[in-house]
Amino acid sequence: MNIVFFLLQALVYSDAQAKQIPAKPDEPLVHFQSFDDPEWENYYFPSTLPLYDGEWKVEKSNLVPHEKMIFAKTSNAHYSLTTRFDSPLNLNDQTLVIQYETRFQESLKCGGAYLKVFPPNFDPHVLSPQTQWIILFGPDRCGANDKVKFSFRHKNPKTGQIVEHELKDCPTVKNDKLNHLYTLIVRPDNTFEILIDALPAKQGSLLEDFTPSVNPPKDIDDPNDRKPADWIDDEMIPDPTATKPDDWDEDAPEYIANPAKINPPSGWLLNEPATIPDPSVQKPAEWDDDFFGKWEAPHIDNPKCENAPGCGPYHPPAIKNPQYKGKWIAPKVKNPAYKGKWAPRKIPNPNYFNDQSVHNFDPIGGIGFEFQSTTKGIGFNNILISTNEANVHKWNRQYFYAKRRQQNIELKRIEPREGMPEFAQPQQAPKPKGARKPVQRVQNVQQQQQQPLNGADSINQIADVIVGTVVALFESNPIVVIAASLSLVVLPLTLCTLSLRPRRKQPRSQRKSSSQQPARRSKQPGQHKHRIRRKIVYEYSDGEEEEVYETEDKKPKND
Repeated sequence: MNIVFFLLQALVYSDAQAKQIPAKPDEPLVHFQSFDDPEWENYYFPSTLPLYDGEWKVEKSNLVPHEKMIFAKTSNAHYSLTTRFDSPLNLNDQTLVIQYETRFQESLKCGGAYLKVFPPNFDPHVLSPQTQWIILFGPDRCGANDKVKFSFRHKNPKTGQIVEHELKDCPTVKNDKLNHLYTLIVRPDNTFEILIDALPAKQGSLLEDFTPSVNPPKDIDDPNDRKPADWIDDEMIPDPTATKPDDWDEDAPEYIANPAKINPPSGWLLNEPATIPDPSVQKPAEWDDDFFGKWEAPHIDNPKCENAPGCGPYHPPAIKNPQYKGKWIAPKVKNPAYKGKWAPRKIPNPNYFNDQSVHNFDPIGGIGFEFQSTTKGIGFNNILISTNEANVHKWNRQYFYAKRRQQNIELKRIEPREGMPEFAQPQQAPKPKGARKPVQRVQNVQQQQQQPLNGADSINQIADVIVGTVVALFESNPIVVIAASLSLVVLPLTLCTLSLRPRRKQPRSQRKSSSQQPARRSKQPGQHKHRIRRKIVYEYSDGEEEEVYETEDKKPKND
């Protein structure tokens, strides 16, 4: 009967989970593409140009069972995969949300994983690096370059020139083996926000945080203005009243011979050279002095100098000259004729404009990927464009948070010895090492008497442990679903049968008197086991803290 109970609880749990996690955000949606959809090839197309030699393949994700992503499968390759919308998106002062998931099966060493937004007139089949784009957003990593890029192209209303503007200070890339969610939000007040894993990573203004700036300065330097010939802009000048001291010798050398070591040490061989021609080497017979020049034997160390302090001319070591002062320079004083730093006068900028509608990008006609990477195994999924920020946040909470927890559990199962992802909460105290050090230990955070479990508590706790396993079985084995459905009929019948069964009375001859019944042991208050919970706080070198709990069963001493 316990098995039936477990199946029922798993069925309810699985059904609740399915209702809580939607397959995609609520409408309205401009575009949404999951590569779990088998018809994705009807919407997304690679470029036919020979440059794009990277292979795309839809595969199951390592850490999220039953999820499929599209992966870049070729190393050192160019990739293209884009789609064009049936009708372009005109923002018209609406919020723009661009979002997608990516993961690296291998650590991203050098390559892009960014997404591009295209105008309506682009053709996915002939896409090239020269194809115009409107927005570029996503990870880009190579060497010291490690950032989540955000660039957009804006048309100068004065000249009609298209100018690319790039975010100055970008967040860094999450370079691990987990799915990561990259979100860009551009609002009608010309502010933007970048979220990574549904958490804020960067906020700013389209008008202030990009280079070059969208709006030019209102005033500029007059290119025709020239500094007057009599303008004095030297704030300090040599003191005209200062004179060089009489004892100042500008010709004194900076270094002199050490007077204590003028003479060579005892045993110095002044008349012996340090090296001599090697007597064992003879001039080659084919050597032509007219062609090669005069032949000279290679030199070796003079054997007579082996036991001497030195050979050849002696040069005493040099020391700093205590009388050296260098070239004399007069001290500086304030210049009485100083007029200040000269700067050209300002004039109105003839190319000035103040565009407050930068957030209204050109009509958006498509989206996709166009990048180069030396690393293979870059996966993508759940590409989204929306104008409803609230719906996207809601879906991220319902869908991505649940997936993130599932990835964490699966990662610890597959790679239990590797480092936990930053969103994982450690279940046991790690061994302190390196930058880690316990800074505080709080004992007896919680004490709890350990009482024997009754039947209901035991069933509930066991059910909690196996519910996750049963849910996975439901997804992979439909027979279990049928068995659980049948249990809805079997369980009431079983309960009725047990309740109606008459209780057998024990023969009077076999009954024991109350005096023969073994006395039950009653536990004294001091004999109960206690569960002691301790907290350890680990402090990292970067200031971050981590709380870890330990649990220990302890039997107190009797009074």
